[in-house]
Amino acid sequence: MKQCNIPTRKIVAVLAYIRGGMDKLPYNKRKVSNYGTSISREMENTDVMEVQQFFQKKQAESPVFCYSIEVDAKNKVRSVFWSDARSRLMYQEYGDCISFDTTFLTNKYNLPFAPFVGVSPHAKTYLFACALIVNESANTFKWLFQQFLAAMGGKAPRSIITDQDKGMENAIKDVFPQATHRTCLFHVKKKVEEKMGRVFQLNEGLYEEFQDIVDHSLTEKEFETLWQQMIDDYKVGEVKFFQDMWAARKRFVPVYFKTKFFPFIQTTARSEGTNALFKKGVGPQFSMTSFLREYQRILDNIHANEDELDHNALHKKVSSRSFSTNYYIERQAHSLYNISIFRKFQFILNDVTRLQIREEEKMKLYTVYQAKNYHKKEHRARLYLVQVDTDREEYSCICCKFEKDGILCSHILKVILHLEINEIPEKYIIDRWRKRSKKMKRSKAVPMHLDNDSLRYNVIGFRLMQVGIAASKNQKKFEYLLTLMDMVDEHFDAMDKEEEDVAGHDAQTKECNSTHLTIGTLSTMPDSMGKNSTIELLNPDKAHTKGRPRMMKIPERIRAKRFYKCGHCNEHDHTIKKCPNLDK
Repeated sequence: MKQCNIPTRKIVAVLAYIRGGMDKLPYNKRKVSNYGTSISREMENTDVMEVQQFFQKKQAESPVFCYSIEVDAKNKVRSVFWSDARSRLMYQEYGDCISFDTTFLTNKYNLPFAPFVGVSPHAKTYLFACALIVNESANTFKWLFQQFLAAMGGKAPRSIITDQDKGMENAIKDVFPQATHRTCLFHVKKKVEEKMGRVFQLNEGLYEEFQDIVDHSLTEKEFETLWQQMIDDYKVGEVKFFQDMWAARKRFVPVYFKTKFFPFIQTTARSEGTNALFKKGVGPQFSMTSFLREYQRILDNIHANEDELDHNALHKKVSSRSFSTNYYIERQAHSLYNISIFRKFQFILNDVTRLQIREEEKMKLYTVYQAKNYHKKEHRARLYLVQVDTDREEYSCICCKFEKDGILCSHILKVILHLEINEIPEKYIIDRWRKRSKKMKRSKAVPMHLDNDSLRYNVIGFRLMQVGIAASKNQKKFEYLLTLMDMVDEHFDAMDKEEEDVAGHDAQTKECNSTHLTIGTLSTMPDSMGKNSTIELLNPDKAHTKGRPRMMKIPERIRAKRFYKCGHCNEHDHTIKKCPNLDK
């Protein structure tokens, strides 16, 4: 029970139930607690060595499992990164968008916990990789993102959402230069409510106007025009926070990302939910080994839920009473989509009932808008333009929901129903949300440039493993691959003859990397892996958070001098009311 991170009071309750009552226990709660403490103390000095053994055991069970441990010159652990075998394979197919955030108080070293979270084919939260990092500096994030990129075969995410951390932002620019990076809308709005509450109270209607402009603007021009109009109407142009928001608008306002793929996500809520899930089982008093056990339990639950959803999507059907309409497109969506995605489609299809349509140009351009008799009124009425090309079966809406979420919006569905079209074109039902078999697709992503030989080794090894799995199932493919490998060896020999200063370059690289060594399968070549595995690792020091430091308890005599200071003569032994130098 201690291995499962069960609290002492629950351990005692279970033992009492087995014995037949608390009076039958030959020990009390204190003895159980002391015994649990002794177990923890036994492994206190070898915690990170237990972590490495855990990783090596996982790798022996599945060679695709990877990990990386960064240590300093004294072999003291700085950061740890790892990724499960199935998580790496899932990323190849569903790693187009990730949410990244850090949290504290998950281990006794106070190392920030940094999970890489994505969206599964059933629109559920999925865990691609995890890390415990030494701090939240740009260099640490850069190291972490490089390990993540290498673990995922060089495939970078298309889009990333984080909080407003500058270190993350700088590291993402360096490691994922092609990715679209946006900051969490929830955190921005939370700061607005905290810092601008007084301004909103003094200006009635400003808060509703602000929410409408940020959340519902359809074009960049509309947002910028309405924002300036809001500033002028309410005369808040001198408010610094509004000035800062305007300067940073392209990092968080949804309209600037409406054509980018962020499926059903505008905040880091998925990351925060994952952090909260871990904090239920571990806390600041737990060792790193206990944290890994909790990670394994959570990941097993995630995989079990995904397997159940896959099974339900393939073998279970929605009853006829569960269909909300009699349109064929709803039946088509049910036959192609996973059940979770189908439910989202149903919600969008039901939203069609509040819309009206006006034909601007027959079979080409339509205007969709909310009906005036709908019970929920809009803050500002908006017109949605839908362009149609029936010959090519193409539809586009100004809201760009399909580009963002991969599912058609209610405005396009309204036009489809108006034109009495039976089926949604196949290209508008993307593979990501379709029902699929257990076999996963093989990624053909081209790796990005890596400036480290060990990272390149891991990328190549991961890709070759995928090719080897495919070639081993067929004799013809097997012979073909062996022939190509012989040709590659010959090309490598020719390239080696042209490089004269390889040894000098390797020596220079080794000297540059001597300060911080990385142990594991991500950054260590095969010839040195055995050497590093025998290094005795030391537990990390407690990391410093970037949050507000804890207040120290100050003695009363010092507290009086510190907090009661004269505003006239600036002395600490009296207040302004008792100042002897103040002219009455």
